[in-house]
Amino acid sequence: YWEVEKFKIYLTSGDIAKKMKTLKYHLNLKELMLDGPKIKSIPEIIFKQGTLEFFEIGLTDITKIPETIAQCKNLTTIILDNNFDLKAFPVKPSSFKNLKTLIITSNGTSYFGTNEIKYFDTNEFGYYYFPDLEGLNKLETLKLSQSTRNISMKSFNKLFFLKNLKYLEIRSALALSDNTFEFPKELGLLTNLEILNLRNSSISKLPKSIKNLTKLHKLNLHNTPVTDLPKEIERLTGLEKIYVGGWDIKPYNNKKVAKRLKNMVKKLPDLDIIYDKVDN
Repeated sequence: YWEVEKFKIYLTSGDIAKKMKTLKYHLNLKELMLDGPKIKSIPEIIFKQGTLEFFEIGLTDITKIPETIAQCKNLTTIILDNNFDLKAFPVKPSSFKNLKTLIITSNGTSYFGTNEIKYFDTNEFGYYYFPDLEGLNKLETLKLSQSTRNISMKSFNKLFFLKNLKYLEIRSALALSDNTFEFPKELGLLTNLEILNLRNSSISKLPKSIKNLTKLHKLNLHNTPVTDLPKEIERLTGLEKIYVGGWDIKPYNNKKVAKRLKNMVKKLPDLDIIYDKVDN
Protein backbone atom coordinates (compact mmCIF):
# COMPACT_ATOMS: atom_id res chain seq x y z
CA TYR A 1 0.00 0.00 0.00
CA TRP A 2 2.94 2.36 0.68
CA GLU A 3 3.62 3.04 -3.00
CA VAL A 4 -0.03 3.66 -3.93
CA GLU A 5 -0.64 7.36 -4.63
CA LYS A 6 -4.33 7.30 -5.62
CA PHE A 7 -7.31 5.95 -3.71
CA LYS A 8 -10.79 6.19 -5.24
CA ILE A 9 -14.18 4.88 -4.15
CA TYR A 10 -17.36 5.59 -6.09
CA LEU A 11 -20.96 4.47 -5.76
CA THR A 12 -20.25 1.81 -8.37
CA SER A 13 -17.07 0.53 -6.72
CA GLY A 14 -18.60 -2.69 -5.39
CA ASP A 15 -17.87 -3.61 -1.78
CA ILE A 16 -17.29 -0.12 -0.38
CA ALA A 17 -16.99 -1.27 3.26
CA LYS A 18 -14.26 -3.76 2.37
CA LYS A 19 -12.29 -1.20 0.41
CA MET A 20 -12.60 1.42 3.14
CA LYS A 21 -10.96 -0.98 5.62
CA THR A 22 -7.77 -0.82 3.55
CA LEU A 23 -7.66 2.99 3.47
CA LYS A 24 -5.74 3.28 6.74
CA TYR A 25 -2.79 1.48 5.16
CA HIS A 26 -2.40 4.00 2.34
CA LEU A 27 0.03 6.37 4.00
CA ASN A 28 1.61 7.99 0.95
CA LEU A 29 -1.47 9.17 -0.94
CA LYS A 30 -1.48 12.14 -3.29
CA GLU A 31 -5.12 11.79 -4.38
CA LEU A 32 -8.11 10.74 -2.27
CA MET A 33 -11.61 10.60 -3.75
CA LEU A 34 -14.53 9.17 -1.76
CA ASP A 35 -18.09 9.07 -3.06
CA GLY A 36 -20.99 7.16 -1.53
CA PRO A 37 -23.43 7.16 1.43
CA LYS A 38 -21.81 4.12 3.06
CA ILE A 39 -18.64 6.06 3.80
CA LYS A 40 -18.85 7.37 7.35
CA SER A 41 -15.32 8.35 8.41
CA ILE A 42 -11.74 8.91 7.28
CA PRO A 43 -8.81 7.52 9.32
CA GLU A 44 -6.73 10.44 10.56
CA ILE A 45 -3.45 8.60 9.97
CA ILE A 46 -3.63 8.96 6.19
CA PHE A 47 -3.12 12.72 6.45
CA LYS A 48 -0.11 12.58 8.75
CA GLN A 49 2.49 12.12 6.01
CA GLY A 50 1.33 15.39 4.46
CA THR A 51 1.59 14.03 0.91
CA LEU A 52 -2.03 14.64 -0.15
CA GLU A 53 -2.54 17.04 -3.06
CA PHE A 54 -6.13 16.25 -4.15
CA PHE A 55 -8.99 15.68 -1.67
CA GLU A 56 -12.61 15.09 -2.70
CA ILE A 57 -15.60 13.69 -0.82
CA GLY A 58 -19.15 13.65 -2.14
CA LEU A 59 -22.51 12.17 -1.08
CA THR A 60 -20.90 10.56 1.95
CA ASP A 61 -22.17 10.12 5.51
CA ILE A 62 -18.97 11.62 6.90
CA THR A 63 -19.61 13.87 9.91
CA LYS A 64 -16.06 14.95 10.65
CA ILE A 65 -12.79 15.49 8.79
CA PRO A 66 -9.71 14.72 10.92
CA GLU A 67 -7.69 17.71 12.10
CA THR A 68 -4.57 16.02 10.71
CA ILE A 69 -5.59 17.29 7.26
CA ALA A 70 -3.87 20.53 8.35
CA GLN A 71 -0.55 18.74 7.73
CA CYS A 72 -1.28 18.44 4.00
CA LYS A 73 0.27 21.75 2.98
CA ASN A 74 0.61 20.63 -0.66
CA LEU A 75 -3.14 20.39 -1.25
CA THR A 76 -4.09 21.99 -4.56
CA THR A 77 -7.72 20.78 -4.64
CA ILE A 78 -10.40 20.49 -1.94
CA ILE A 79 -13.89 19.40 -3.00
CA LEU A 80 -16.64 18.89 -0.41
CA ASP A 81 -19.95 18.31 -2.18
CA ASN A 82 -23.32 17.08 -0.91
CA ASN A 83 -22.10 15.63 2.38
CA PHE A 84 -25.27 16.33 4.33
CA ASP A 85 -23.91 15.24 7.72
CA LEU A 86 -20.68 17.20 7.42
CA LYS A 87 -21.19 20.36 9.46
CA ALA A 88 -17.65 21.62 10.00
CA PHE A 89 -14.18 21.88 8.49
CA PRO A 90 -11.42 21.55 11.10
CA VAL A 91 -9.03 24.25 9.83
CA LYS A 92 -9.06 27.50 7.88
CA PRO A 93 -9.02 26.89 4.11
CA SER A 94 -6.46 29.70 3.98
CA SER A 95 -4.00 27.29 5.63
CA PHE A 96 -3.49 25.64 2.24
CA LYS A 97 -1.53 28.24 0.28
CA ASN A 98 -1.15 26.00 -2.81
CA LEU A 99 -4.89 25.66 -3.40
CA LYS A 100 -6.03 26.12 -6.98
CA THR A 101 -9.53 24.67 -6.59
CA LEU A 102 -11.86 25.07 -3.60
CA ILE A 103 -15.40 23.69 -3.91
CA ILE A 104 -17.64 23.63 -0.83
CA THR A 105 -21.27 23.07 -1.81
CA SER A 106 -24.41 21.64 -0.14
CA ASN A 107 -22.79 20.27 3.01
CA GLY A 108 -24.28 20.09 6.49
CA THR A 109 -27.82 20.59 5.24
CA SER A 110 -30.75 18.89 3.62
CA TYR A 111 -31.52 19.81 0.01
CA PHE A 112 -33.98 22.52 1.01
CA GLY A 113 -32.29 23.43 4.29
CA THR A 114 -30.55 26.63 5.30
CA ASN A 115 -27.82 25.36 7.65
CA GLU A 116 -24.24 25.70 6.44
CA ILE A 117 -20.87 24.17 7.05
CA LYS A 118 -18.81 25.89 9.76
CA TYR A 119 -15.10 26.65 9.54
CA PHE A 120 -13.20 26.45 12.79
CA ASP A 121 -10.66 29.09 13.73
CA THR A 122 -8.19 27.35 16.02
CA ASN A 123 -6.58 30.65 17.02
CA GLU A 124 -9.76 32.32 18.18
CA PHE A 125 -11.50 29.13 19.35
CA GLY A 126 -14.59 30.07 17.44
CA TYR A 127 -16.17 29.39 14.09
CA TYR A 128 -17.45 31.31 11.11
CA TYR A 129 -19.58 30.56 8.06
CA PHE A 130 -17.71 32.15 5.17
CA PRO A 131 -14.32 30.55 4.47
CA ASP A 132 -11.17 32.53 5.17
CA LEU A 133 -9.60 33.05 1.71
CA GLU A 134 -6.73 35.30 2.72
CA GLY A 135 -3.46 34.45 1.01
CA LEU A 136 -4.90 31.92 -1.47
CA ASN A 137 -3.14 33.67 -4.34
CA LYS A 138 -3.02 30.57 -6.56
CA LEU A 139 -6.76 29.94 -6.41
CA GLU A 140 -8.38 29.67 -9.85
CA THR A 141 -11.72 27.98 -9.07
CA LEU A 142 -13.96 28.88 -6.14
CA LYS A 143 -17.44 27.39 -5.72
CA LEU A 144 -19.45 28.05 -2.57
CA SER A 145 -23.02 27.36 -1.56
CA GLN A 146 -23.46 30.26 0.81
CA SER A 147 -26.47 32.07 2.25
CA THR A 148 -25.95 35.83 2.36
CA ARG A 149 -27.49 35.90 5.84
CA ASN A 150 -24.24 34.73 7.39
CA ILE A 151 -21.74 36.63 5.26
CA SER A 152 -19.35 38.92 7.08
CA MET A 153 -18.32 41.64 4.62
CA LYS A 154 -14.83 41.63 6.13
CA SER A 155 -14.31 37.98 5.20
CA PHE A 156 -16.32 38.25 1.96
CA ASN A 157 -14.15 41.10 0.65
CA LYS A 158 -11.05 38.93 0.89
CA LEU A 159 -12.14 37.04 -2.21
CA PHE A 160 -11.45 40.16 -4.29
CA PHE A 161 -7.72 39.72 -3.70
CA LEU A 162 -7.80 36.40 -5.56
CA LYS A 163 -6.34 37.89 -8.73
CA ASN A 164 -5.89 34.51 -10.48
CA LEU A 165 -9.53 33.52 -10.06
CA LYS A 166 -11.09 32.27 -13.32
CA TYR A 167 -14.30 30.63 -12.05
CA LEU A 168 -16.37 32.11 -9.23
CA GLU A 169 -19.61 30.58 -8.03
CA ILE A 170 -21.55 31.83 -5.02
CA ARG A 171 -25.07 30.54 -4.66
CA SER A 172 -27.58 29.95 -1.89
CA ALA A 173 -30.03 27.16 -1.15
CA LEU A 174 -32.86 29.59 -1.89
CA ALA A 175 -33.06 33.04 -3.43
CA LEU A 176 -35.09 34.88 -0.82
CA SER A 177 -36.68 38.17 -1.89
CA ASP A 178 -36.35 39.63 1.63
CA ASN A 179 -32.66 38.75 1.83
CA THR A 180 -31.26 40.43 -1.28
CA PHE A 181 -27.62 41.36 -1.56
CA GLU A 182 -25.81 43.91 -3.75
CA PHE A 183 -22.54 42.60 -5.12
CA PRO A 184 -19.67 44.91 -4.02
CA LYS A 185 -17.92 47.13 -6.57
CA GLU A 186 -14.66 45.26 -5.85
CA LEU A 187 -15.92 42.57 -8.24
CA GLY A 188 -14.10 44.59 -10.91
CA LEU A 189 -10.76 43.60 -9.38
CA LEU A 190 -11.16 40.00 -10.57
CA THR A 191 -9.92 40.78 -14.06
CA ASN A 192 -9.05 37.15 -14.91
CA LEU A 193 -12.58 35.94 -14.26
CA GLU A 194 -14.02 33.88 -17.13
CA ILE A 195 -17.17 32.44 -15.52
CA LEU A 196 -19.35 34.09 -12.87
CA ASN A 197 -22.08 31.81 -11.53
CA LEU A 198 -24.60 33.41 -9.17
CA ARG A 199 -27.36 30.87 -9.81
CA ASN A 200 -29.91 30.55 -6.98
CA SER A 201 -28.29 33.40 -5.09
CA SER A 202 -29.90 36.47 -3.53
CA ILE A 203 -27.92 38.96 -5.62
CA SER A 204 -30.14 41.90 -6.57
CA LYS A 205 -27.61 44.18 -8.22
CA LEU A 206 -24.32 43.94 -10.08
CA PRO A 207 -21.77 46.78 -9.83
CA LYS A 208 -20.71 49.05 -12.69
CA SER A 209 -17.18 47.74 -12.24
CA ILE A 210 -18.25 44.53 -13.99
CA LYS A 211 -16.98 46.30 -17.13
CA ASN A 212 -13.44 45.39 -16.01
CA LEU A 213 -14.10 41.67 -16.42
CA THR A 214 -12.98 41.65 -20.04
CA LYS A 215 -12.31 37.89 -20.04
CA LEU A 216 -15.81 36.99 -18.83
CA HIS A 217 -17.63 34.72 -21.29
CA LYS A 218 -20.40 33.22 -19.13
CA LEU A 219 -22.70 34.90 -16.57
CA ASN A 220 -25.28 32.79 -14.76
CA LEU A 221 -28.13 34.69 -13.10
CA HIS A 222 -30.67 31.86 -13.21
CA ASN A 223 -33.16 32.09 -10.35
CA THR A 224 -31.47 35.25 -9.09
CA PRO A 225 -33.68 38.29 -8.29
CA VAL A 226 -31.64 40.89 -10.18
CA THR A 227 -33.61 44.16 -10.39
CA ASP A 228 -31.14 46.06 -12.55
CA LEU A 229 -28.21 45.37 -14.87
CA PRO A 230 -25.64 48.17 -15.20
CA LYS A 231 -25.17 49.75 -18.62
CA GLU A 232 -21.47 48.94 -18.32
CA ILE A 233 -22.24 45.26 -18.84
CA GLU A 234 -22.70 46.08 -22.52
CA ARG A 235 -18.92 46.57 -22.79
CA LEU A 236 -18.20 42.88 -22.19
CA THR A 237 -17.51 42.00 -25.82
CA GLY A 238 -16.33 38.50 -24.90
CA LEU A 239 -19.60 37.57 -23.17
CA GLU A 240 -21.11 34.53 -24.91
CA LYS A 241 -23.85 33.32 -22.55
CA ILE A 242 -26.05 34.87 -19.89
CA TYR A 243 -28.61 32.77 -18.01
CA VAL A 244 -31.73 34.49 -16.68
CA GLY A 245 -35.19 33.52 -15.41
CA GLY A 246 -36.07 31.00 -12.72
CA TRP A 247 -38.87 29.67 -10.53
CA ASP A 248 -40.49 33.01 -9.80
CA ILE A 249 -37.99 35.23 -11.57
CA LYS A 250 -39.40 36.91 -14.68
CA PRO A 251 -36.69 39.29 -15.94
CA TYR A 252 -38.75 40.49 -18.89
CA ASN A 253 -41.44 41.74 -16.47
CA ASN A 254 -38.84 44.15 -15.10
CA LYS A 255 -38.59 47.10 -17.51
CA LYS A 256 -35.00 47.97 -16.55
CA VAL A 257 -33.70 44.42 -16.92
CA ALA A 258 -35.68 43.78 -20.10
CA LYS A 259 -34.33 46.96 -21.73
CA ARG A 260 -30.74 46.09 -20.79
CA LEU A 261 -31.03 42.56 -22.17
CA LYS A 262 -32.38 43.89 -25.47
CA ASN A 263 -29.53 46.41 -25.71
CA MET A 264 -27.01 43.67 -24.96
CA VAL A 265 -28.30 41.59 -27.85
CA LYS A 266 -27.83 44.57 -30.19
CA LYS A 267 -24.33 45.47 -29.02
CA LEU A 268 -23.03 41.95 -28.41
CA PRO A 269 -23.89 39.92 -31.52
CA ASP A 270 -22.26 36.75 -30.19
CA LEU A 271 -24.28 36.82 -26.97
CA ASP A 272 -26.78 34.04 -26.30
CA ILE A 273 -29.43 34.90 -23.68
CA ILE A 274 -30.69 31.64 -22.20
CA TYR A 275 -34.05 31.98 -20.50
CA ASP A 276 -35.29 29.67 -17.73
CA LYS A 277 -32.72 26.90 -18.27
CA VAL A 278 -30.31 25.67 -15.60
CA ASP A 279 -26.61 25.50 -16.30
CA ASN A 280 -24.19 24.07 -13.73
